[in-house]
Amino acid sequence: TLKTAEGNDITEDYRAFHLDEKNRLWVRAGLRENGRLHLFDIQNHQDTVLGSMDGQRNYYLKDSDSEEEFIVSTMFGPDNGMEITRVTNGDYSETKTYFRSDTTALPELNIYNVCADNLSNIYFGHQNGFGQFSVITGGYRSIDFYKDQALGNVWSIASLDENYLLVGSQFLGLLLYDKTSESFIADYKSDENDPLSLSSNNIREIYVDDDQCVWVSIWGKGLDYACLGKNKFELVYDDRLGERPLDITSMTTDSDGRIWATLGSEGLAVFNSDKSLYKKSNPLKILGFDENAYLQHIYFDRLERIWLIVRDRKRRISYLFHQGLGT
Repeated sequence: TLKTAEGNDITEDYRAFHLDEKNRLWVRAGLRENGRLHLFDIQNHQDTVLGSMDGQRNYYLKDSDSEEEFIVSTMFGPDNGMEITRVTNGDYSETKTYFRSDTTALPELNIYNVCADNLSNIYFGHQNGFGQFSVITGGYRSIDFYKDQALGNVWSIASLDENYLLVGSQFLGLLLYDKTSESFIADYKSDENDPLSLSSNNIREIYVDDDQCVWVSIWGKGLDYACLGKNKFELVYDDRLGERPLDITSMTTDSDGRIWATLGSEGLAVFNSDKSLYKKSNPLKILGFDENAYLQHIYFDRLERIWLIVRDRKRRISYLFHQGLGT
């Protein structure tokens, strides 16, 4: 585990969100006043604490215009808003807060997921819909309805390519956003009469693999998979996954193109690119955890090592593990 300045283990919430060119994993460990940004060298295991950092979700942004580096943070517990921290020469230079009532004229919003091209185009999901914000001009717009229907919570946004975004809504399924026209141009919904449609309209997480196939996590109902060119969704199912609905908290891909999904207390499922199940395992048992633990997040570094975040519900602490693929 990572250490505090006093040498004690950090057992609060972790989020790994960027691997830089120097093979340093950027990890936010702890929350609120205990939150810190760690730069962890995955080769020599040297840990450098860069400074204070809050937010359950953090995103690395390299501005395409200025080449400057920023960290965008959201989900601050009882507090709303978005924090953008400029990183200069490996150190903080300033942090600005937006969408919090006591700091700007912008509306107060509880912001979840962020997908940004540059400081002029920051796309984000919030409690009422889908937003777009420019730090440069201060301009803000939000799309809360599509075809006269409310989007609800937007938990996840993923880039399909340089022109399109996939937006996961609470009520309207998966929406396709065109950056050029700045509008939604298609929607993919659940239809009880169509077995190839989404399992539910309540989308939680989205992941787009190298073949531009889309993996959609639906809270309490499992995982859907589709190549959008086929314009259909198929439920990912295998007898080895069991009969209970799956709570999938994160997904990633390895160098062989396989999709890895964390199944909470059920461990890991690994899928081939054709959506067939490659294997299922539960590293929680190997690591000695009981039924109070669940897998929260998975990440691969450039050396193809697995990084796992394990959450202990009873003790309310998190752990960070890593190991090689062959072990």
